[in-house]
Amino acid sequence: KTAPFKIIPEAQLFRELFVLRLRCTVKLVCEQSEKSITENAVRLRKHFETGCVAFRVPAAPDVLLSQQRVQGVRADESVETLYGLVTAPPAERDDGFGVPGVPVKASKKAINQSILTGYRVIDVETLMRKSNHEWDMQLRREACNVTIDNRNEGQIVQIPIQLDFLTVAHGSTKMQDLHRYLAHSAVRSFELIEQALLEQLREQKRCFASKCFHFMPRELGHFVTCVYSVGDELSESDAYLQRKRTALHKEFFLPGNRPYFRKGNAYRFQSSGILQNPHQTLAVPYPDGVTAVVDGIYTYHHYMQDNFDDKGWGCAYRSLQTLISWFNLQGYTTGPSTIPTHTDIQKCLVRVGDKQPAFVGSRQWIGSTEVSICLNEFVGVDSRIMHVSSGAELAMRGRELVHHFQLQGTPIMIGGGVLAHTILGVSLDADDEGRTKFLILDPHYTGADELGTVLSKGWCGWKGGEFWDKGSYYNLCMPQRPAMV
Repeated sequence: KTAPFKIIPEAQLFRELFVLRLRCTVKLVCEQSEKSITENAVRLRKHFETGCVAFRVPAAPDVLLSQQRVQGVRADESVETLYGLVTAPPAERDDGFGVPGVPVKASKKAINQSILTGYRVIDVETLMRKSNHEWDMQLRREACNVTIDNRNEGQIVQIPIQLDFLTVAHGSTKMQDLHRYLAHSAVRSFELIEQALLEQLREQKRCFASKCFHFMPRELGHFVTCVYSVGDELSESDAYLQRKRTALHKEFFLPGNRPYFRKGNAYRFQSSGILQNPHQTLAVPYPDGVTAVVDGIYTYHHYMQDNFDDKGWGCAYRSLQTLISWFNLQGYTTGPSTIPTHTDIQKCLVRVGDKQPAFVGSRQWIGSTEVSICLNEFVGVDSRIMHVSSGAELAMRGRELVHHFQLQGTPIMIGGGVLAHTILGVSLDADDEGRTKFLILDPHYTGADELGTVLSKGWCGWKGGEFWDKGSYYNLCMPQRPAMV
């Protein structure tokens, strides 16, 4: 029997829903036994269940949410209004001379109406209430009845937990309801942490300092939160973590040959920094034809970024940085997800014997072959090099590129006799096989990382076959996706 369902576009979710994110560190003091972990996790959880915790919004410091009342904003105001207050310029906020406890309402202008490529996030903090609440008294009575047993002294541990929980709320949600939703999310997060620590104890015979990681596989369309150990005590290749990830793949019916739940796959909450996936709001040129685009997340690297002037010579370096960002963000790398600098790239090519020592610090170009060498050295992946004798021939290789994006899903660096670019996708016209458009990310852009400018000026956009120089040859570096979980 088919269940009724409704498909909601991702853009609508970004437009209507907000994410409230709370991050803090707590310590679980317990013995490394299942009974002790459960008992002390319940104690921490009870603080949220019994209203001993209030929530504040750092970007709007007058706003306080407790079980009894809402301060700093009217209780019947919405989450969308709160976001407007959080993102409003300082001059538009209450200057302190208004009516006490009734700050200036966020103007419509303050609410960001730009193109949305991710959820809008409101950061939240906790405040622990110290009072004679009934639950506080009960905790004190229980503490007085504790018998100190020195035999267990060496078994007591303090387990740091980096708590990070999300509450997804509709923009129309009233402020008076937020405390209940946030407290419920916190309780669920503590339950998840408790389960993770018990699993660590059973599988690894000890507990680790742990952290919440949020994932959003595109195939699912919703967040999945996992608790993993912090640091390098357990590597990504550890058999325990591999079993844990494999079970998640099976539970959510995800492919078993690519990573979705590695630490490197953790969701990147949109910030004001470098642009991610600037192409995702662009319309497909041939919706009735065949279109294939990059699979996953990348960051846009271009001239003049990082306060480094590489104008006129660094386009292939920037394209390589974009390719490496893709492998970092898809979880194929371990350790810090760093992007190599131009000097790092040059030193790498000297180290492997491709260049002479004088190459380091120079302004010399690199091509597709050098990019493939660096991909192998920095992220351990192989690449296929496709050679075409002219731009006209490249326009006829559309189906081959469609196959690459459908099978591999990696961005392509293209160079040769002219400037380098990054190809993010291909679209073939259903009526005329000769008409092909390429989704191009141009590393020659020198402006600020502003999505509107990048799209309106065509620095990321669909280009026809005439974009390529008919008299120049091209080499395409096509990275091959490793098979792993």
